[in-house]
This record gives sequence, C-alpha cells and structure tokens, in this order.
Amino acid sequence: MKLSAAAFLLLVACAASQSTAVKPWRIDVTTSGGITGRGNGGWGIDSDGKVSVRSMGGRSCTFDATPAERERFDALLVNARPNSWKDSYVPEDNCCDRIEYRMTVVRAGEERKIVWIDDPLPMPKDLQAIADAVTGAGSLRTEYGGRCN
Repeated sequence: MKLSAAAFLLLVACAASQSTAVKPWRIDVTTSGGITGRGNGGWGIDSDGKVSVRSMGGRSCTFDATPAERERFDALLVNARPNSWKDSYVPEDNCCDRIEYRMTVVRAGEERKIVWIDDPLPMPKDLQAIADAVTGAGSLRTEYGGRCN
C-alpha cells in the first residue's frame, strides 16, 4: 500500500510538472536573406507576455500578449524537447533567395539555437509547432504586425 501511494504521488508530481512551461522562457526569431538580403523581420515573446516585433523595414515595437496568446506559447513549450532538435534544418541546396530563420529558445536559463530556411528539411513536430506559432499563419509574424502601426 505504501508503495502504491508513493507511486501515485510521483505520478501526480510528474503530471503537474508537465502542465506548465519551465519559466522564465523566451523565444526569438530573426531573419535574413531573401531578395533584399535583409529577411522579413524578427519576432519575440517571453513568459511575462512581452512581445517584440521588428518589421522588414527595420521599425521596432513592443506590446503585451493577451493571456490566451501566452497560454498558447506555454503549451507549446511544455511539449517541446529542444535537446532532440538539430542545430540546422537547412538543406544542402539552399539556393535562390530563400529567407533564413534563426530561432533562440531560452527556458530557465538553458538556451537552444536552431536555423532553417523557407522549405526546410523535415523538422520535429514540437519544433515545427513553435516555428509556426512565430512565423506561420496566425503567428506573431502575421497577427502582431498590425499592433505596431
């Protein structure tokens, strides 16, 4: 019985530790390349909900994410396994004015840097989900630019 109780407590503790992201955390993505060579901007968000945006033209702004936006990134980081990610998802043939993305993920002081380009090599689902949340449809890149006007 004591063993069952101990196993139950361990299970509950593990489940609780997986329900929230390790804090503090920060995700930053910068870009370069493309036709202009300057990329298409940069975006960042941290566990306090501070969002930073740098437009393609170089303008910068900061603002606060909504609670739902912060929860989205918390959920992505709970499921993230950065130690399984490669440093680069750039294919050998990276020809022809593609945008290069450089992402830095910092969780509780541990930093992980990853690079990819438009049409990258296949990325793990957890990494792809974070990349999409920052640069894809409905992302920091597409949704937050309007808040900087």
